[in-house]
Amino acid sequence: MKLQLKKILMTVAACLGMMSVYAGGPEMMSAPLPAKKAFQPYLYTELGLGYAHTGYGNYYDSSTWTNTSNINDGLAYQGDIGFSFMPHMSAEVGLGMLPKAKYEVYDQTAGGQGGYVNASYKSWYGYLQGRVDASLKGKIGIFAKAGVAYRSITYDYNGNLNGSGLDDYYWGPIFGGGLTLPLKDDLYAMLEYSHLTGSSDSNEGASYPDSDLYLAKLGYRFTF
Repeated sequence: MKLQLKKILMTVAACLGMMSVYAGGPEMMSAPLPAKKAFQPYLYTELGLGYAHTGYGNYYDSSTWTNTSNINDGLAYQGDIGFSFMPHMSAEVGLGMLPKAKYEVYDQTAGGQGGYVNASYKSWYGYLQGRVDASLKGKIGIFAKAGVAYRSITYDYNGNLNGSGLDDYYWGPIFGGGLTLPLKDDLYAMLEYSHLTGSSDSNEGASYPDSDLYLAKLGYRFTF
């Protein structure tokens, strides 16, 4: 009987001890886990410039081209506006300008006697892409994106006399990726690679080389 009473008293004491811990308030209990910050959709805009490899001189027979400028590469520009509609996923539209390739080539019919004429390729593109991002070692972020691009190409030849020039376009895939680094508040920097595919059957039946872009950009987020 005494043994049973002792067990009962020990059980009651243990229960009272547990109750005193809970009744003692937050200071007697372990601290609650911090609430996870809810995702807020946001808009962003990005603008940058960098190096583009367009490859006109390598793609076409440029052995007779002279006084060339940017026939394979040069300075490129790009800007975009996007909307992040759920964590780590966004959609964006953008515009870009590729370097203008210029050269001279000998034309036997120029001026009726033959001579060198000017020629050039000028191109811009617009695109719609989906984007996925993730954090990498602290504040640095990585992202990948892919979508479809509309590319416009203007080929000027000898002042477009007698319809010798060409206004052309095509649709094709565009994809890439890069790194992001926060600077201050909603301002951030980016390093981005983009691959703009060429075409073997444009609207005018012409073919054009791929373009590779290596860009440095600044971006800003507009939260709601």
